[in-house]
Amino acid sequence: MRVLRIGFLAVALAAALPLSGATNGPVPTDVLTVGTVNAPSGTGTVYVPLFFQDNTGTAIGRDKGSTLRISGVGFKVVYGANACIDTPALESGRVLLSGGVLAGQTADVDSRLKVANTSQSWIYSSAETHGLVPFTAAAGPGDRIGTMVFNLTGCAPGTINLVVTVAGGGAALVTSDSNTSQPAGSGLTVVNGAINVPTAQASGALVDPVANGGLSDGNGVFEPGERVFVRPSWKNAGGGPLGLSGTASLFTGPAGATYTLNDSTASYGSIAAGATNNCATTGDCYEMTASNPVTRPVTHWDATFTETLSDGDPALVRKLHIGQSFTDVPKNHTFYSFVERLLHNGVTTGCAGTTYCPDDTVFRLQMGIFIARAQAGGDANVPVSGSAQGNPYSCVGGGISLFTDIDPSNPFCRHVHYMFATGVTTGCVSTPPRQYCPSDNVTRGQMALFIARAVAGSDAAVPLTYGPDPVTGRSYSCNAGTPNLHFTDITTSDIFCRHTHYLWAKDVISGFPDGSFGPGLFVTRGAMAKFLANGFNLILYKP
Repeated sequence: MRVLRIGFLAVALAAALPLSGATNGPVPTDVLTVGTVNAPSGTGTVYVPLFFQDNTGTAIGRDKGSTLRISGVGFKVVYGANACIDTPALESGRVLLSGGVLAGQTADVDSRLKVANTSQSWIYSSAETHGLVPFTAAAGPGDRIGTMVFNLTGCAPGTINLVVTVAGGGAALVTSDSNTSQPAGSGLTVVNGAINVPTAQASGALVDPVANGGLSDGNGVFEPGERVFVRPSWKNAGGGPLGLSGTASLFTGPAGATYTLNDSTASYGSIAAGATNNCATTGDCYEMTASNPVTRPVTHWDATFTETLSDGDPALVRKLHIGQSFTDVPKNHTFYSFVERLLHNGVTTGCAGTTYCPDDTVFRLQMGIFIARAQAGGDANVPVSGSAQGNPYSCVGGGISLFTDIDPSNPFCRHVHYMFATGVTTGCVSTPPRQYCPSDNVTRGQMALFIARAVAGSDAAVPLTYGPDPVTGRSYSCNAGTPNLHFTDITTSDIFCRHTHYLWAKDVISGFPDGSFGPGLFVTRGAMAKFLANGFNLILYKP
């Protein structure tokens, strides 16, 4: 039998208030906490954690036995009317359970109702025989139970207060299997949260942008043993000029190397409203050194430092990738920086420990892994199951594969199906029974097809005629009646004419010095790194 018992946690965009009717003194209460987070900017997705602290001596919880565990909880978030903040349109995306103690529990999400730009409700109930969750004795704020998801669009700098409603029909309430309940103010304390939108909003950073005397080579990658300039960029999201300076601290990284802040201050001068500056405008920038130990600490080596700004915005931890990751891709290699970008963005781990094998050709299964990871933003984001072209798939033992030559238990089944689902590939045999041909080598023309589809969003979105590109100024036409082609070995009748030229117009590829592209040549792992790093804008030094 499953019984639904619900409560509401209402969060309003107002100033934090003391809890009306909250119990004072030694009487214990359980605690529901809405987290406080710093948004990187006024536009983007923000994740606000929710916590529950189960204390002993209250009416429900872990100390009451299996019959008195929590079986229902819910909340209502009121954030408007406010056009700059809303929750995702997809119901299942508004509150995430992954990463918390509710992940994997037997439960029903019964409702995630919303009113656009105004409010959402989330109601969670659990099977009677299981209770909601085995809460622990975790110190405050307690066990993480989920994450609220907000989308910001042009929110002005400042604080969006998330305040829990504690009275009336929307008051917070949790219940147990025995019909025992704890409303806000009577056995349940609520802690308010906030979203802080900064005035100074972080952009990327230039690292080793110019040679530092004889101390670095200025190739844009921080290598072991170098003393490099570090030039972060900041955007002024405020309505007037912003004088800004920064202080670096806590420069550290994996054990085995030493990390030195040679110059821990930077000045960004006066940044106009809406403008972005880095410290090159003043010449006062950070300088840092990472030593070159005999043994590299890890293949994917990242250092970090904390930057504190003069305007009082929250401090930011910036990550600095340390190059020369693979022994067979030295820094003078043609594809060196592209390979480093793939490693740093989780697209590759190399071919064997400390090597990348840049001259090896790429077969279709490898290509599927790389593209899916780049598309999804990392391997962890490539789903195990889903729907592709209207057909369900499940890449687990005994599951469903849509390709006869890809077993559902293959660890890379999910990557191939993700590409199929996103329209990047249809397989080598595109009508049922489909085949993918995982062991076939990939030509440069085929690679252009795949990458152009992924970059443009679909095959249909890759134009026959294009330009001038707003950034590069390049134009092309694969129309046989009005041809305008860059590559000398590609004609308007080639299936990949528009794909290769679209990538060229976007400066993803350049071809060979003689003007050819070599569409029939097999793609090497080195060349593939350039396709992917440029096509998906994979960068080393992010905000």
